[in-house]
Amino acid sequence: MIVKRNGKYQVRYFDGLGNRPSKTVDTKREAQAFEDQMRQELRRGEYIAPKTIPTFGEKAADWFKTTANCCPGTAANYRGILDNWLLPRFRNVRLDRIDVQAVEKFRTDIGEKTGHCNVGQIIAVLGRVLEMARRHKQVRENATDDLPRLGPKAAEIVDDVDVDRGTVDPAKVLNPAEVGILLNHAENGFDRAFLTTAALTGMRDGELLALRWSEVDLVTAKISVERTLSWARVLPAKSETGERAEVGPVTPRFYPPKTKTSRRTLAIPGQLVSILRVWKLRCPPGKDNLVFPAPDGTPLHRSRALKGSLRPTLRRAKLRPVTLHSLRHSFASALIGNGSSVVEVQHLLGHSSATITLKVYAHFFPSAQSDAVSRLAGSILGGNSLRRESDTLASDDGVANVSATA
Repeated sequence: MIVKRNGKYQVRYFDGLGNRPSKTVDTKREAQAFEDQMRQELRRGEYIAPKTIPTFGEKAADWFKTTANCCPGTAANYRGILDNWLLPRFRNVRLDRIDVQAVEKFRTDIGEKTGHCNVGQIIAVLGRVLEMARRHKQVRENATDDLPRLGPKAAEIVDDVDVDRGTVDPAKVLNPAEVGILLNHAENGFDRAFLTTAALTGMRDGELLALRWSEVDLVTAKISVERTLSWARVLPAKSETGERAEVGPVTPRFYPPKTKTSRRTLAIPGQLVSILRVWKLRCPPGKDNLVFPAPDGTPLHRSRALKGSLRPTLRRAKLRPVTLHSLRHSFASALIGNGSSVVEVQHLLGHSSATITLKVYAHFFPSAQSDAVSRLAGSILGGNSLRRESDTLASDDGVANVSATA
């Protein structure tokens, strides 16, 4: 029913749930269109009562519960995105009011404050919350589905400096000679075994610190990468005032590797086998049977491995500061320098695709042009074709000379 009041038009209707909601619009045409829409939705069973639609904050809390089985690092990242970006903007907004226009404006606003990659992750989490609401019949559409793809940001080139992101800067990676100097200055025991394993396998630090002796076969000279160590923890949600409940201490947890392809078997050289044999006799025992544990046999935090092992060794070797992850980059760059294929490097590093390997280590692959095109031309045209062309040119020159003489 449409009623005119104070120059406005009010649409009243029964929602089939015992309620009689209403909506006020400016024109009779808008009122008639809304009334027709409500009748169609009620007839098709698509009507969603406004009182049953939760706010984004309420639905986000429901969605976050589904991340309980994620790795702590992933769940902590989701928690940060919700607390720092999404909840401050949409906490008390009813889900049906988060339309494409609202999401586009939000994306534009945060694009001025954070990087391109972060914007994509933030919008992805927003989409997952809205998708859960759509599955639960609380909204009809997921506003992020119709969102135009975010184009890459234009970057200014200053003094011919490469501004590509996602690639490894060769200046921040130790070359093979520097890695050799580093290992020569490593103290016997943990430092030598840990740093040599990192340098000669390219394993991630979490994979190294989760490695068990049962996964190291010193007879066949192979290491099986089966899990990773995480110290990340999921913090409680922030309140509307920005406060967070107190949390307990961080505890180590073991999880499957980063990706399916990260679960791999690596062949190790004889020199590393010898070093690991010696280290196994001195390795502190513990319930987890770790290859690189803390002195008391418990899992070692990567910061302690960095501060207690890598940095002191770098200082003794008088090398520039690098991180534990830099040794992984050194391993990859050395393989590429020795002519290893992209697929081989991908497998050894445990990347999910060769595309990632190419992107991350683009600067290390040879960029000089080869004679491939010339060789291709030779195989297609053949020597005879080239000779016939030469004969034709010679014949033409001869005709020209005769004509000139005449």
